[in-house]
Amino acid sequence: MNPTSHPAPARARTHSAESRSPQPQATARHHVSPGEQPREARATQRVATRTTASVRAALPLAISDDPTLLPGTAQVKLALQPRTDAELITFAEGHAAALVDNPLFPHPVPSVDDFDHRLAAFEASLTEVENLRVQLLNLTQQKDQLRRELEATFNQRAAYIQLVSQGNPDAIASAGLSTRRPRIRTGTLPPPQNLIASVTQIPGQLLLTWETVRGVRSFQLECAPITDGEPLHWTTLYVGGQLKHLATDLTPGQRYAFRIATIGGKDGRSAWSPVVERMAA
Repeated sequence: MNPTSHPAPARARTHSAESRSPQPQATARHHVSPGEQPREARATQRVATRTTASVRAALPLAISDDPTLLPGTAQVKLALQPRTDAELITFAEGHAAALVDNPLFPHPVPSVDDFDHRLAAFEASLTEVENLRVQLLNLTQQKDQLRRELEATFNQRAAYIQLVSQGNPDAIASAGLSTRRPRIRTGTLPPPQNLIASVTQIPGQLLLTWETVRGVRSFQLECAPITDGEPLHWTTLYVGGQLKHLATDLTPGQRYAFRIATIGGKDGRSAWSPVVERMAA
């Protein structure tokens, strides 16, 4: 033996609970079918690249050979309804990957195969729906274009019928087409009838009502306080298409005059109705 050589001293070895734990090997557990291949490829890639350390870091407790769970008050939160279909798939796949060789949950319920099967079936259905949605969009655009072409062709046919028929309604009807109603020019409109001012249960208010006029666009209602010996100073109280108006902010005990006219017709506005007087209560 070489006197200068010395046996290497025994190295002190310490083991933490985590260093003694077996290193889980991430493996894909999905049963691949032809319709599920896109999802399986993504899931397999995620599981294969997820390391043991990252899986453990995602868990609230350190994983050991014999984990001991302390009871607590936490409850699982899923919030599934607010998630879109794509978000639900991503959420479910992340959960499935987190349970790979997870000693805290060695026997998941429902089973791994059942969960993965339903997840794959849902994603396959979503893929089919998305494909059909694209097809429907394309078909709708094609249909709209064909409609525009048909309408343009129909307009050309209508022009031909109009020219050849020389505007004869019977000839146009024989072609299976209808005719437009001739425009009737509105003449002078009369003022509304039966303008009535009624008191209400609220002081300082009067309810004005009147009858409609055929061809009217709107009405113009005016009001003027009555003072003995002085002319009436009219102010516009209401302009609109309703058949009533509630006059407010009137002075109780004050008499008021009201008149109304019809807006429309060839003159733009009719004559004023007879004046109606009423005292505000």
